[in-house]
Amino acid sequence: MNYRYAPEVQLRAGKFKVPVGLEQLQSDSQGYFIERGYPSQLTPSRDLGLQLHGEVLGGVFNYAVGAFNGLGDNRTSSNADFDDKKAVAGRIFVHPFKGTDIAPLKGLGLGVGASYGNLEGANGLPNGNGFFSDGVQQWFSYTTGSGTNVNVTADGRHWR
Repeated sequence: MNYRYAPEVQLRAGKFKVPVGLEQLQSDSQGYFIERGYPSQLTPSRDLGLQLHGEVLGGVFNYAVGAFNGLGDNRTSSNADFDDKKAVAGRIFVHPFKGTDIAPLKGLGLGVGASYGNLEGANGLPNGNGFFSDGVQQWFSYTTGSGTNVNVTADGRHWR
């Protein structure tokens, strides 16, 4: 759900793309290659959250900042938040030549995005973040267990 007060101030809530990786924010039809780059596998995709975003100066400057569950795609079937730890993500993007007549530079954009979270896994909870192959098959995740099983769980802060 997106509430648009003005192009400069919009509020989005629900499950949507986290504003970090440029490739993740672009539609598949807008890509130049069949697959996304390997660095995109390290960026969050979709997550439940609340985000403030907008376009300033007719789209020359874009911004987005939000708070998210920190689970991402394919983590749990219920999208539930089991550890009450939230992730924060933000992004700024500038199209410095958007309003000029210099055709080769009109589409040039510069931006930066980042996220921060504190992930704490525990026995008995669903698997936390993992890594996925190009075919979106999970090839690594922290295991969970119960009783006397000794497992490695995610614990600590992470930046992207």
